[in-house]
Amino acid sequence: MNETLNLKIDGVVEVPGRHIYAKTPEALEALKEKMKALGYKLEVRPSSSSGQIWLAKLQSSDKKKKGKVSFFSPSSSLESIFIYEAWPWFPLRRSRELGEEIISAIGMITDCGFYYQDGRQEFYSFHLERMRIFVEGLTDIPIAEWDAMIKKAPLSGPGMVKAVAAFCQNVPDYCVQVEDSPNVAHLLLGFSKIRNHQPRTGSEIAAMNKAAANREIRKDFLDTIGG
Repeated sequence: MNETLNLKIDGVVEVPGRHIYAKTPEALEALKEKMKALGYKLEVRPSSSSGQIWLAKLQSSDKKKKGKVSFFSPSSSLESIFIYEAWPWFPLRRSRELGEEIISAIGMITDCGFYYQDGRQEFYSFHLERMRIFVEGLTDIPIAEWDAMIKKAPLSGPGMVKAVAAFCQNVPDYCVQVEDSPNVAHLLLGFSKIRNHQPRTGSEIAAMNKAAANREIRKDFLDTIGG
């Protein structure tokens, strides 16, 4: 999934999935000019201490010329792209926040409780490619160390989130700090497996127990099944 404009501007990092980072003011100016030439209009978003953000939107006339957007096509046109000033914080260093930033930058969720708990694959090759681009272009992490970690990382949702978090926090997996919120889906899926005599993983059982201990989630579960 090559969702980039292939800009090739010095000091600019394109992470497929509609995110572009300018590492210097000069790179940002060159990027703005290029985006305008491609038919984009730039809108300033609320700024923060980490730098200004722009939303680049492809103008309607250009959309009609380029046809319907398909984000599953390597040649697809991107209708809207976020542009970030990266120089206030570049390069990013290892921290809990970095692990969350890497996962969020590729459009995935940092909360382990959001994902299936049965070990199924939820991170694919294009996710790994996007993370590598982010890490190599925007952090001080030696890319060889990142590559070695990724080769061993589980491809399940919780597994990858924890692997990236442990790497960025520089701690063993059993010490990693990640968000892992219970939700009603864990109960619904778990009881569905029980009803159908399907085995559950240890993680699924733990997630069910955690969800069942939450009063609001229990109520949501009972409301859902009509109890």
